[in-house]
Amino acid sequence: MQHLPKSQYRRIKTTKPDGRRCDYWVYACRKSLHDIGDVTIVLSKKRRNDGPKKTKIIVTNLAEATTANILNHYARRWGIEVTFKELKSGLHLGRMQVTKEKARVARSVALPVLAYLLLLRLYGKEEPHCSLFRLKQRFITDVYKEQVTRTEHRWQAKLDKYRLAA
Repeated sequence: MQHLPKSQYRRIKTTKPDGRRCDYWVYACRKSLHDIGDVTIVLSKKRRNDGPKKTKIIVTNLAEATTANILNHYARRWGIEVTFKELKSGLHLGRMQVTKEKARVARSVALPVLAYLLLLRLYGKEEPHCSLFRLKQRFITDVYKEQVTRTEHRWQAKLDKYRLAA
């Protein structure tokens, strides 16, 4: 798609999944694509003066959907996409090398999901809208602090033992 001038965009009011209002500047058109059929193409950006690099292109084959409905569906779907990204990159879901044995494949999917749920259980109440990467970093920091404390206690016990012997 080529860059369109600002005059082609119009303002649309939508709501985020949490109910807050959000405005977008959009350009929508109906096209017929071979192999797909009739689609609606929506060019969307947060600010009117944003350039082509900040423009999202959404293509849908929902015939009766309005532009606001398309943006609402996309906003709801975005949370799911972020969760998949976190599972894939943060917990390495899908990177494990397993054989085609069904039990191993099931475990390779279940283990990252269980790790994600464990992090949510440990820190989810304190930081409810936190990303997996921040929860993972907090877990690593807590483990390091615990290890340092344990090592410090062990050395302190050794030092006390040597003081008593001297």
